Amino acid sequence: MFFVTIGHMKRQMEAILYPVTCFITGTTPNGGGIWKYILHASRHGLLRRNIPVLTQVLHFLDFRVSPRQLENRWRKSLRENYNGNFQLQYKAPIFTDSGGFTLMFDPDLDLSAYNIMPDQLAEGILQLQIDLGADLVTSLDYPIPPGLDISEVERRMVSTLDNAMRSARYIANLPQAQRPLLYVPIHGPTPELLGKFVSTLLERFEVEGLSSILSGLALGSMVPLRKTHRTEEIVKFTRAARRSMPQEMPLHVFGVTGVLVPFLMAEGANTFDTSSYVQNARNLKYMNPVTRKSISFRDMVEYNCNCIVCRERNFHEDIALMEGRKAGLRSEVYAAIALHNLEQDFVLLNRANEALINNELSEYIEEVSSRFEGARKLLAALKAEDTTCDLKQVTVHQGIRMHKPEDFDIQERNYTPQKPICLLLPCSQEKPYTNSQSFRFIWKNLGDSIERMDNIEIVFLSGLYGPVPEGYVEEDAVTTYDFLLHHYDQQGIERIAARLSQFLDENKQYFETIVAYMTLPAYRKAVRLVKKNHPELLVLPETKRLGQASFYKKENLYQLIECLRFKVRTEAVSKDVDAQELVEAKQNSSAHFQAAMERCPLPCNIDDQQGFI
Repeated sequence: MFFVTIGHMKRQMEAILYPVTCFITGTTPNGGGIWKYILHASRHGLLRRNIPVLTQVLHFLDFRVSPRQLENRWRKSLRENYNGNFQLQYKAPIFTDSGGFTLMFDPDLDLSAYNIMPDQLAEGILQLQIDLGADLVTSLDYPIPPGLDISEVERRMVSTLDNAMRSARYIANLPQAQRPLLYVPIHGPTPELLGKFVSTLLERFEVEGLSSILSGLALGSMVPLRKTHRTEEIVKFTRAARRSMPQEMPLHVFGVTGVLVPFLMAEGANTFDTSSYVQNARNLKYMNPVTRKSISFRDMVEYNCNCIVCRERNFHEDIALMEGRKAGLRSEVYAAIALHNLEQDFVLLNRANEALINNELSEYIEEVSSRFEGARKLLAALKAEDTTCDLKQVTVHQGIRMHKPEDFDIQERNYTPQKPICLLLPCSQEKPYTNSQSFRFIWKNLGDSIERMDNIEIVFLSGLYGPVPEGYVEEDAVTTYDFLLHHYDQQGIERIAARLSQFLDENKQYFETIVAYMTLPAYRKAVRLVKKNHPELLVLPETKRLGQASFYKKENLYQLIECLRFKVRTEAVSKDVDAQELVEAKQNSSAHFQAAMERCPLPCNIDDQQGFI
């Protein structure tokens, strides 16, 4: 029998799951695509059902909301904004995340146009959360993913602690009626260091007389562990946090849901959040209500589910709409899949809460473990160690460090291209870039369709360093830092555009053809800037629908393969070949690659983070 070991568990509050949502998706609440239906347009929208939600306060940056639009139309209570526009009566709590993950990958991002000043970043982001009417707010934090160099770990922990104190002082100066509930994110590279961080944090609050301002703690940096199925470590981090904090203080765990929830409830976690429900829906992944495994919506033949969402929908009409055989908005179907996925998490959470109330959580964990392999393995691991935790067991990785653009510049290397065709591709979070899913996807499909791959010189475009030829991807500076270039980081875009332009100026005489395959807006924008002075640069795909998913779309890959097959083919053709021969070569190339692409395997799980250095 697996026993709950936390002494206060019998008195623990019922757990809450906050779906992660996006409110500020356009100029007014009337837009939003999939979010419109998830929030309110569907009868089962979250706001219509008064479900507590969590939103990342800087998410408006992903929807290109201008500073004027934010100030004039959005910097007010989200609840009142939506209630007034759609005759809702939404009263449930709104929990806001500070957006530290966004700033972590671009620390020099200037938000001053949005009235968030660099020297008052913690206070500015906190005030935005307050202006949006959040009931629960978080201080600005900096997550600690696996593989982070210890000096960078220390820098981020110090910054997170400093921002927590600044936020608490700011709230303490507000009138009592205007004070939101402050949750402080907590991070650590090991459970032991996490516990020490919590103890230091609580001591600082007590010394400054701010303990009454602190409403709860929020455990972060768990998503990378969840994605790599390191669930036992998540349990240990949760346990370490709870043991270091007052028993009556709420503990939130960022980015965790599903079968892990009852285990973390047993360790004293009270609230959770999830964005998986909508991320999976965007890839048409529908959660099987029995196995909790994702299946492709296009492979289904019926809605074999009796949840409140599915029982009111007609599968055959929905699939006809998705396949273009029926008029309608596809975003409504995507949202229905998302809400269905979310219902499966609510079913599990509700059952866990029932078990908690009846003092049967241990039995429920046994039940969940008998049904799901992941839970079964986790329970076996916890039983094997008798639910005790060696806090030093999780090691600190040495690797990812802070870097500056000057740490790698191809212009300072003795680089000479060796192949006639230059293919520019985006960098990736996985290092080296050549190990990433995005590169392996491109390289395999090109190899299946193009005969002379040895004519193609691969050059990655880094958001921090600009051009990084394939031969340099294993250099220390290129493998030891995470950086994401955002489409609103104009200075960063201009930096890599300038470096790419200089790279082409110095090397274009070696290339017969230069092709850039970019679908992320920031990198696409940089390449477009370069094209103004380099008309020989061909930018693909030719599409208005940009984003990570567009990188993998067959029709976009078709364009790249057709272009490169034609270029590789004509490299072997004599300089004095006549125009008709070139036309025939292109036609033959197109027919060949179309047939090959019918057999092209596309990834079923697009989770590769392009655009990271």
